[in-house]
Formats: sequence, C-alpha cells, structure tokens
Amino acid sequence: MTSNKETDTKWKKISSILGIISVLLAFMLGYATYVTPDYSIYLKDISDTRPSNCDVYNTLYIENLHWLKPYNYPIILDATVINESNPTSPDIDVAFDPLGSNEGAYFTSRVAIKIGHALRDGRYKIRFLAIGGDGKERSCTYILNIKNAEPTSNDE
Repeated sequence: MTSNKETDTKWKKISSILGIISVLLAFMLGYATYVTPDYSIYLKDISDTRPSNCDVYNTLYIENLHWLKPYNYPIILDATVINESNPTSPDIDVAFDPLGSNEGAYFTSRVAIKIGHALRDGRYKIRFLAIGGDGKERSCTYILNIKNAEPTSNDE
C-alpha cells in the first residue's frame, strides 16, 4: 500500500512536469503571435573558377525561417549578372529548375549557369533573387571567376 507521503511526492512531480509543459506552450504561442512568416535563400557553393565555354551547376535552397509560421506564398526566382571590370552584359545565362514554388518556402532549385565561349577573364557576380507573393525579396550572391588557359607559343 502506498503511503500519503509517496502519493504527495508523485503528484508534486506530475504537477511540476505539467507546469513546465504549460510554460513551454505559452512561450511557443506567444512567440507565434509576434513572428511573421519569412524565408531565406542560400547556395550550396558560393564561388567557382572556370574557363569560358562551359557550364556550372549549383543548388539554390529556399527555406522557412520560422517553423511556427511557415512562409506560404508563391516564390519566383531570378538572377542578375554583374561584371565588376566591364559593365557590358556578359555572355552568361542562368536557368532554374524549378523556376519557383506555389507551395511556399521549402524547396530547392537546380541552377545551370551557361558560360559563353567569348567570355573574357574576370570576376563576375551573379545575384540570385527570390521574390515572394507578398513582395518579400531575399537574395544571395555567387562569384564566378573566369580564367581561360594561357595561349602557348610555338617557336619554330
């Protein structure tokens, strides 16, 4: 038979556990009221050095920032190429697969960067932009260094 003292001790433990659970739930619910849905984007690799006339493949990750309030708006992806040494439009094309998401912010997109054959040596920034259905924009940058092989001379 269990004594009153043992029963009291068990109930104190149970009530302590329930109290801790109540505090955690209150904190989570309070946190959820102040958090706005948001997302982030990042690349698997942030830079590479390649010769011209080749392709570079990368992965772009789009993820929710808050698990209590996920970002549920559609997202469209875009890219802009910036040549730091020559502001003319470089011979670089960027394609996404998929181009975006209707389900919100938890997906990956395969990125194909096509480098033209006439691209000069230099440093090129590719700014990746995610545009959410509510107007939120997030971006990250990829650095592409083009280094073509030095021509060899024949002294015959």
